[in-house]
Amino acid sequence: MKAVALAHSQVPVHTAGDADPAHSWPSVALVGCPAVMPSVRLHQAMLAAALLVPAALFGAAAWRNLHELRREAADTVARTTAIMHEHARKVFETEELLLSLIEERVASLPPAEVASPFTSEFMRRVKAPLAQAV
Repeated sequence: MKAVALAHSQVPVHTAGDADPAHSWPSVALVGCPAVMPSVRLHQAMLAAALLVPAALFGAAAWRNLHELRREAADTVARTTAIMHEHARKVFETEELLLSLIEERVASLPPAEVASPFTSEFMRRVKAPLAQAV
């Protein structure tokens, strides 16, 4: 084995005449060699990119999904509010219609007939088919 000066250091080199016949080509121990440092840095950069790029893509997708879910939730709330408003309006209109119908019926009756069971029966019949009426 011979020692070869490589980049200001002594590095052992195996040759064909050494005790290890498996190495027919000269090989150089690369530890500490300045030529290796850029490839190590490249390897570290590739490893960092392999971790950070998927994490950044996942974060961006999650951020976009969050905004889509918030928009959908706001749309759902707006639709539900509109439906509830329409339902409440119809319930009040139905109540007003019932009250006006009963008012027409009892307006001309004397007080004794208003308190009669016939008037109570009339009110029950008018209300029966309307589940939303109280």
